[in-house]
Amino acid sequence: MATVVIKRSWNWFGLARNFKIDANGQFLDKIANNQTKAYQFLPGKHELQVNMDKLKSPVFEFEIAEEETIQLQTGIDMAYIVISNVITFIAMIVGFIVAIIIGTAARNFTIALVLMLLWLVIVIGVMMALQYTVFRNKMYYIRRI
Repeated sequence: MATVVIKRSWNWFGLARNFKIDANGQFLDKIANNQTKAYQFLPGKHELQVNMDKLKSPVFEFEIAEEETIQLQTGIDMAYIVISNVITFIAMIVGFIVAIIIGTAARNFTIALVLMLLWLVIVIGVMMALQYTVFRNKMYYIRRI
């Protein structure tokens, strides 16, 4: 048998949540934040993927020989978290400025407030859709160490 050691790096995103580990398309185990686990695999080609909710890592393919040990690390790719948060922040600021300008031009604070709230709902909805589509298979990673 061969051994695959998986270490989940510490991150405050998903701190109290476990990643699900899938091996060759089947559920293998769950791994907590900053935890290391070892698994026995038959020699040959295998695929691993981690996920939490609908967000997943890309599929990690590897080949392992008899008695070989492979060290892997998994975690949250902060680049995608930062990108989505920066885009959300900029979109919210732009929307609020536009809402204030329109509300001021109409001389009606209620219109500005309603536009701000509507824009906030739209931005949050778009960013959630972005995270669950474009970033869906990129939020987490598995790599050899």
